[in-house]
Amino acid sequence: MFTLILILLGGFLAGFLLRRLPDIHFTDTGIPVTIFAMLFLFGLSLGADQSLISRFSSFGRQALVMALLGVAGSLLFSWLAGKYLLKHPKNESEDER
Repeated sequence: MFTLILILLGGFLAGFLLRRLPDIHFTDTGIPVTIFAMLFLFGLSLGADQSLISRFSSFGRQALVMALLGVAGSLLFSWLAGKYLLKHPKNESEDER
C-alpha cells in the first residue's frame, strides 16, 4: 500500500513539474483508454474463472438487486443535487416581462 501511495505521489510531482510542457497533456486521451483496457481485462478474468461462473446463480440475483438499487440511488441523489444545489437566480430581465 505504501508503494502505491509513493507511485501516486511521484506521478503527481512529475505532472506538477512538467505541466508547462506541451507534450505532457497526452494523458487527457491516455487515461480513458487505459481505464477501458483495465475494465476489459478485469471482465475477461472474471469470465474465465470457472468457480465464479459455477456459483453465479447463487449470488446473481442478489448482485442484480444491489446494482439496480445503486443505480436508483445515484439517480435520486443526482436529481436532488441538481434541484437543490444548482439553483440559478432569476434574471432581472425575466422579472420585467
